[in-house]
Amino acid sequence: MPQERSTFDPIDREVGSRIRLRRQMLHMSQKRLGSAIGVTYQQVQKYETGDSRVAASTLVAIARVLEWPTAAFLPSSEGPSPDAAQPWPEASTDGLKLLGWFQAVPHEFRPALVTICQGLAEPQG
Repeated sequence: MPQERSTFDPIDREVGSRIRLRRQMLHMSQKRLGSAIGVTYQQVQKYETGDSRVAASTLVAIARVLEWPTAAFLPSSEGPSPDAAQPWPEASTDGLKLLGWFQAVPHEFRPALVTICQGLAEPQG
């Protein structure tokens, strides 16, 4: 049984936030994730809020189900490297929606969308 605490560790909250973001990116329910890793949806809620600490073996199972590298759920103690590919987009609601819609677009149309976004993002003038 996961250890529950009266104080919250910021790292546990960050890990949980990353689990929630990736789960939402895949349009997966807490119940479905919980079933896949053998816990209740309530336990998934506790992981995502940082109320319960995620064991290493559970994190590996979550990463497999969410099809994401285990290390992507762990914050770096040194901070992000400027050369490293960042696995997480901006964690905004609009960014999450955009990513979800992009994943639903057929692969042959994705390059055109990337070109449109690049054109809109580049400074005009």
